[in-house]
Formats: sequence, C-alpha cells, structure tokens
Amino acid sequence: MTATATESRGGLLDVAARLRRQALLSHLSDEQIFLLSRATEHQLAEKGELLFAHGSTGADFYLLERGEVTIRRPTPYGSFTLGTLGPGALFGEANFLSRFQRSADA
Repeated sequence: MTATATESRGGLLDVAARLRRQALLSHLSDEQIFLLSRATEHQLAEKGELLFAHGSTGADFYLLERGEVTIRRPTPYGSFTLGTLGPGALFGEANFLSRFQRSADA
C-alpha cells in the first residue's frame, strides 16, 4: 500500500482489518493494530522476485498475506532451501531485531 493510500482513515482501517485477520497478531489490542497499520507498507511481488538477499542490510520484516516465499541460503555447493512459507508467516524479523546482514535470500 502506498503512503497516500494509508493516510486516509478508510485506508488505515482497511490495513488494520487485514492485520487483524492474521493469527500471529491476534493477541494485539485494536489500538495496537491501528498503530501498527500506520507503519505498514503493502508490497506486491512477482513469482521468483527477490525480496531481500543474503548479506544485504535493511530493517524491514514481512508478514505474508497470500502466496509463498522460499527462504534460501547460498552455500559453496549451491543454494540450500531452508523452508517455504505460506500465508500468515512472518519473516525477515531477525534482521529487524539484530540490524546485522541478512542471513538468507527470500
């Protein structure tokens, strides 16, 4: 979602409603969900698109609404798949907390 779409009350309510549907966030109060919705950016990705790369920096983490994301780690023997995530999965949070380089590709 773009910044202009989330600036309006209707846009924020839509984002908050989508966040509320996530089981991972079910323990948050409505106020907390609404505050989180103000810091949320909607991102669409094409199949096969790299969201972030091993060794990159960044403070973003992701909550997958739909589709799949494969987490891979490059090794001297090729790329090793660590897992495939589905809707409701949170990923990228380790770098968000540690501020170190990313440990895998997504």
